[in-house]
Amino acid sequence: MSGFYKTYDGSTTYHRYFTSLRGLDLASDPSEVSRSHFAYLENMWCDPVTLDGVAIETHPGFRTFGRFGAPILGIFRHRVGGEDYLIVHAGTRLYRFPERLRNHPRTLALLSPLPVTVPAVPGCAFPSGERLCLLLGGTYLAVDATGELHVLGEDESLPYVPVTYYNGTPYEERNLLTSEVRLSFTADGPYEAETGEEGLVFTVFNETDKSCSVRISEKHAGAGCVRVPAAVTIGTERYTVKAIAPRGFADMPGLVSISLPATVTVIGAKAFMGDTALSVLNLPYGVTSIGKEACFGCLSLARLYLGGSALSAVGAGAFDYCRALKEVRFGGTEEELAAVLMEGENTLVDTMGESISCDSEEAFESTGVMLRLPLHEPCLSLSSVLLGDAPLSEEFTEISGSLIRYEATRAGDRVDAVEITLFDRSLLVNKTVTVRASAIPITFTLADGVATVSGKDAVTGCTATVKYDGRIFFTGNERLPNTVFYTAIDGSGRVNPFYVGAFSYFNDGTGAVPNRGFLVSGGVLAVLKADAGGEGEIFFHTAKSTGSDLSPRIYPVTASTPGVGLAGETVAFSDDALFLGKRGLFALTRCATDGERVLSPRSSAVNRMLLREDIATAKMAVYEGMLYLLCHGGVYLADWRSRSAHRGGSSEYEWYYLSGVGSFAGDRPVYRYTDLVSEEAREAGFTPHPSAGEVATGEIYSTTLESGESLYYERTEDASYPVDTDGERTGGTFFPATVLAATDEALYFGTEEGAVGCFNTDKRGKRMYRPLSSVFYIKSETGTYTPLSVAPPLLLSEEMLDTREVYTYVNKTYVLYGEEQVYLDGDLAVLARPIGETEENGRVHRYYYSHDGHAFRAACMLALDDGDVPHFAKETVAHSATVKLKAPEGAGVSVFVRTDRHPFRRCDLLRATHADVGDLDFAALDFHGDAFASLSVRERERGWCYKQYLFESVGHRTPFGLYSLTYSYRPTGRIKP
Repeated sequence: MSGFYKTYDGSTTYHRYFTSLRGLDLASDPSEVSRSHFAYLENMWCDPVTLDGVAIETHPGFRTFGRFGAPILGIFRHRVGGEDYLIVHAGTRLYRFPERLRNHPRTLALLSPLPVTVPAVPGCAFPSGERLCLLLGGTYLAVDATGELHVLGEDESLPYVPVTYYNGTPYEERNLLTSEVRLSFTADGPYEAETGEEGLVFTVFNETDKSCSVRISEKHAGAGCVRVPAAVTIGTERYTVKAIAPRGFADMPGLVSISLPATVTVIGAKAFMGDTALSVLNLPYGVTSIGKEACFGCLSLARLYLGGSALSAVGAGAFDYCRALKEVRFGGTEEELAAVLMEGENTLVDTMGESISCDSEEAFESTGVMLRLPLHEPCLSLSSVLLGDAPLSEEFTEISGSLIRYEATRAGDRVDAVEITLFDRSLLVNKTVTVRASAIPITFTLADGVATVSGKDAVTGCTATVKYDGRIFFTGNERLPNTVFYTAIDGSGRVNPFYVGAFSYFNDGTGAVPNRGFLVSGGVLAVLKADAGGEGEIFFHTAKSTGSDLSPRIYPVTASTPGVGLAGETVAFSDDALFLGKRGLFALTRCATDGERVLSPRSSAVNRMLLREDIATAKMAVYEGMLYLLCHGGVYLADWRSRSAHRGGSSEYEWYYLSGVGSFAGDRPVYRYTDLVSEEAREAGFTPHPSAGEVATGEIYSTTLESGESLYYERTEDASYPVDTDGERTGGTFFPATVLAATDEALYFGTEEGAVGCFNTDKRGKRMYRPLSSVFYIKSETGTYTPLSVAPPLLLSEEMLDTREVYTYVNKTYVLYGEEQVYLDGDLAVLARPIGETEENGRVHRYYYSHDGHAFRAACMLALDDGDVPHFAKETVAHSATVKLKAPEGAGVSVFVRTDRHPFRRCDLLRATHADVGDLDFAALDFHGDAFASLSVRERERGWCYKQYLFESVGHRTPFGLYSLTYSYRPTGRIKP
């Protein structure tokens, strides 16, 4: 390819225009940067909010407002009822406060931490309704709308315990976050009501007529209900059950019901002795004898059927201590009852007398019942058993006038069933039995095939979360590098953040490269792997319904693609799903043709700086429609509103750069000499310094005059010079910001020194107020009067103030004066009066243009310009260089120029007005967004081939903006060797 240069006439003047200036381009050689981009920007941006946001102007900076005594590891937004709270993770402590307290540092300093100790490692958080859930180094907790803390493993309300089986049918998945389960049964439905033949022991006592007796086996002595068969096979012979063996069913405190066959004729001595829960006993009609003390001590026995006319003898004490006995029926006549031999003095006849009903063919209905509920989980122990809402006990307790108890039955070391015994079967109607038990924990086998990790640790060990398809997804547990978990729907029909089902997980890949994070793009969930030798892999999942109530949604892989590994954070920005890789910032975008996802670079313009940063610790947040990418005190700022085509054809954001974001420790105020000296101060011997506005370098003292005026001054051998401060500070140790978080109101950051601050963009459109010394008082809630303090040397913005009634003290009486604006913060209360007007178009008052009170550098560098004729030497036409500036009253802008013949040197100092920059009367300070000045630059370079301009702020609180630069030049001939 060949080309040619134009022929330039040395007598002709040529004009250059740098207009419609945009963001930063570091990707190109400085001599190839377009005239619409900057070759370098520092602490300048194109304000996304102000209506006049066409100038590249100074960023408002930031301030710190709280110190928490330990490195800030996270700042989380907790939104409750339309109001935002901040949760600050500082070291091992958590602090929660309304975000409005950022304007009340004294109040914030009294804040107590939440009652929990957490690991001192970064974590993640996500909202669930008005709860904020936090996952911090294996500690999983939630903060509710009232600020109450709920910690997994410490709070009884967490985690959710699912109903794994309902009447033996699978109902909900096991929860990986707990080993507890619930099993639910319909109490009045099918159940094993009685202990039958398998729990009984039969003894042959008459081989001739094949008769046997029966007793309970030792293993089943705790049975609640027993059914005795009429016949039983012993060996190869069939035998009739004709007798209840002596003590056959004695000392069974849980026995509530026993059914005897009509074949039984003999009730042995002490057969039912001590069965305190037995309430009904129906003896067969053909019983001939009841042994001695057969029912002795059956305290609950209320109804007894004695049998019929075959009965001939009742042993002594057979029914002693049956104190609940109310009704006795006999199947024979009164004469036949009178013929029954009743041994002992206190016989049944003597006790019941005429209340025994004779000629009764109807036995009593037995209302006692035992439910044997087989557990379908391998349970280790029981936590609780409920009938409806009523908790049951292993001892008989009274519910609705009836006694009830439960007992666990075991098979080896496992609980295999629950037996519930009760007197009144009607208690079961429309009731559900809920068994809560400790099951065998779910574990995952690790890659080595030997070690395991519990289900709880598998989930809480994750480091990344995202919300997709209405559920929360977790990954990033390096012990399970490929596994993704997700939350399940609980019994209320809602997705529960503390319920991760035993089947609610999937694996992406099989190697050791771990999952690092998620992106959601166009209804697709993307799981991003870590960087592996410069390459990564991305797996795409879409939701699919299964039609199963147990696990209604699954998330199969629909595609996967090699790509750039995830090295840092992910974020949703405008329509882009972004992630940080080792090669920069990328967007996951959809192809227009087939819906596949491709990776599109978004940071080519700044990668020359960005890729030198520690991407793994970088933080990202979106605020006011701009992306803030924080790297150890520096912020790469992306504007999505306008994009540029960079090499490779990608459409990328406009980028800006902020430096020096963080906090200072050990800094000190800057005091300047002032000529604003009151008459009282002059009379006290204080004199104005001849160099008003200059920084005082000596030691500063303070005093209070008789009027109450506070005065700061520098004392020398010759005089005492009053000084003042506008909040400017200097010195100290700088700690870069390492944490970033955004709400609707403000953008916050945290530092390793334990400081939390916010960017001053939250002061948009705020009217400014000056604190004043006053003679006013305010009335407290307790009725006491507090004097308003002497004003601090700071300005206040309107949202920091409250309207309060103020009082004056006249003739030893407090008199209401009226309503005033008062700043209240801890023990500080000051009167404030407005200065200037409300800031229009979302502008920030000049007072807030600082880095936590410190002066900072704001600079912009235009492209290295060759005038389109790099082979000609040129000279700038005198007085032709002109800039259009946006600047506040008193601001100054230094203009530097460099050429191929010399490095940068200052050629001019521009001021938008003639105001004195040392004037400390802040009533006049404002950053007028609609004001601009066209100023000439004193620059006349000769013999240059390349030329470049640099604009830089001057001093403290001196923001400026640049609209355009124009200049003219003439060619002076070819470049000489």
